[in-house]
Amino acid sequence: MFAHAEFERGIRSLVDAINTKEPGFGERHDNQWTASESGTAKIIVLIMRHRGSGRPQIDQISNLLDEAVHLCRERNFLAHGTWWCFNRRTLTVKVRGGVRWERPELPPENREYTVSDIGKLADKFKDIEAELHRIRRSFEPKMTDAEMRAASTPRPPTKGSPWVPSSSPRCRQIPSREPPSIDQ
Repeated sequence: MFAHAEFERGIRSLVDAINTKEPGFGERHDNQWTASESGTAKIIVLIMRHRGSGRPQIDQISNLLDEAVHLCRERNFLAHGTWWCFNRRTLTVKVRGGVRWERPELPPENREYTVSDIGKLADKFKDIEAELHRIRRSFEPKMTDAEMRAASTPRPPTKGSPWVPSSSPRCRQIPSREPPSIDQ
């Protein structure tokens, strides 16, 4: 479940990187779309509107998000289904789904997951999130050499910064408490 949360955070960051005109765009509820073909299409439209239609990242993002649709459905089944039986011998959990809204006449679906299956699902989320991170970086502006040097040069603390040298009158040295020696 943590991997899914990281994946969703990655999607919000990607949407923010695509639309830089509105800070926090991806964090707004209206801009958090479901994991579906229509959610993927909305992100592709956003790229074309804010970055142009000739971007090579469009196909990459589309493929990754289409792959994530199935993973999100599996995660939702695990998260919202009823875990009703765990077999310690086979390390398998039986999960009973809820009402099938698309076909309510069918009985609830039951699936079995091993610990390994759940781990693989988490790993796939992590892989997709890492790839989306790499693509998001391609949307972000590149730093110039001067900006890189300035960012990597250590700066002395300024007045009012949280770091204050130990010689400051506001700080006092705490004496170390050494354990008593055996000779005493």
